[in-house]
Amino acid sequence: MLPSRKVMMRPLHTAESASFVRWVFLRGTRALTCEVRVVDRRQFDVCVVPLWDVKAAVIETYDRAADAMRRHAELATGFRQSGWVAARQTGGPTEVAA
Repeated sequence: MLPSRKVMMRPLHTAESASFVRWVFLRGTRALTCEVRVVDRRQFDVCVVPLWDVKAAVIETYDRAADAMRRHAELATGFRQSGWVAARQTGGPTEVAA
């Protein structure tokens, strides 16, 4: 259940962007990440990267952090309902293992 909107206008990780929140989901032998990246003060990317097929990554861009976080929460809920398990959550310099 990856988001249907695919936007790849720049690399997933650039010197100008930083991860705000990042979750790693596992299901069977597969893993994917779902994260919010801060690109600049007015741009926030929600990135879903299936680690078995990085080329299938999806990036959605938002103008407000609250909208990006809301979308991240929607995606995380959908992944959990589809049988994915949140294995690790990171945000900034600290990590919390689930």
